[in-house]
Amino acid sequence: MISGFIVSTVAERETSASRFLVKRIWKVVPLYYAVSLIEYYWKTSDGIQPTWEQVWRSMVFLRQPGGPVLIHGWTLVYEMWFYGVLTLLLLLGFKHIGWWGCAAMVAMGLYQWPLLLLFGGGCVIGELAKKITLPRWAGVLILGAGIGWWMWLSWEGSFYPSSFNWEAAFGNHRWRVERYGIPALLVVAGTVMPVWRDARMPSILVFLGDASYPIYICQQIGLVYAGAYVGKVNGMPYAFLTTAMCVAIGISVHLLWERPYGHAWRRLYDLPGLRAPALRDTPGATS
Repeated sequence: MISGFIVSTVAERETSASRFLVKRIWKVVPLYYAVSLIEYYWKTSDGIQPTWEQVWRSMVFLRQPGGPVLIHGWTLVYEMWFYGVLTLLLLLGFKHIGWWGCAAMVAMGLYQWPLLLLFGGGCVIGELAKKITLPRWAGVLILGAGIGWWMWLSWEGSFYPSSFNWEAAFGNHRWRVERYGIPALLVVAGTVMPVWRDARMPSILVFLGDASYPIYICQQIGLVYAGAYVGKVNGMPYAFLTTAMCVAIGISVHLLWERPYGHAWRRLYDLPGLRAPALRDTPGATS
């Protein structure tokens, strides 16, 4: 949902389809490949040998029953499809990328891949946020409803009957969308549509937002090391220590890997065909 909002808004300001796609690939792929290589080494060291099909399908972001080599990479399959659709819309010269992106995501989601519906929801919020600014009290109500609903679902999850089929539920993407889609819609809408979206963001939150992708994709490293070094701690302390370890590793990778890559990307601006054009002027589309 968040990606649908952010990336469709960014795409709306682009005038070069190739530049948009290369920027997305430049951010996502190198780090994903590097962490997948680490995970592949760990698995083979433990006697788990991923198949060649699993490896190459992981590298080209294709769905597979057993999941990719790096399990968290399953979400990137849908992310890359979303980027591909927006790139095609830019290439064809479509305006109002958010609405057209939403239409494409809904069509593909209803056809076979329901998780793409969440990207469509984010696109809609992005388009509405350009035209509608809600008062603070409305933002509080929407955000509170979304968080409250989410907390209730989480609490209810502790009391499922023994007959509940966890495997079928969590392996079923439609179940995920139906259960958590509306709360996600409310949380994102309550965050970006009220008047406070134009307020100055605390620098620590901006920094964590910049580091969010490494924090996400490197969490497997944090989980492995947490199991090795704090595995004797149980319950909530283990959860907090593991979370802190995952965030610390992600931040380190952001500072040592992602930022240098960002500087290298700026040097690519002058390559033929990728010279940075002026951004399209879009009312309400703040960075």
